[in-house]
Amino acid sequence: MLRSLAKLVLLGALISASTAPALAQQPAASQAPPPSSALTTQFTTFLTDILAGHVPATGISDKMQSALTPDVISAIDSNLAPLGTFQKLQYVSQDSAEGYQRYHYIAVFNKGTQPHLLPLLFVLDSSGNIAGFFKDQGQ
Repeated sequence: MLRSLAKLVLLGALISASTAPALAQQPAASQAPPPSSALTTQFTTFLTDILAGHVPATGISDKMQSALTPDVISAIDSNLAPLGTFQKLQYVSQDSAEGYQRYHYIAVFNKGTQPHLLPLLFVLDSSGNIAGFFKDQGQ
């Protein structure tokens, strides 16, 4: 299962080489207060749309828009389906790298009575659009 979840990182490889170094760095997380509920809602809506097989029409960068091909969305769905139904995101921390804001969350999925937790990283560009979405290797 871990091998299949690692495929989620496939999306990161599709983002341009110019942003990949900033997205891949693992700076120390800040002890900043949690982001606004609107930001968590933006990430929740994004993830819900992706899991439903849809590319969000707004709120994502052009590079992210082009990277989210039907094959990539299908791969994400296939990799996350064994975890069950997506329930919610729980904020962990945030940091920044080379002009990008990075938000670390735990996605809670529920299959039967067993919760499954998946660390995720959402990356925002300077315009506040989602520019990256990864399994969080730092957690």
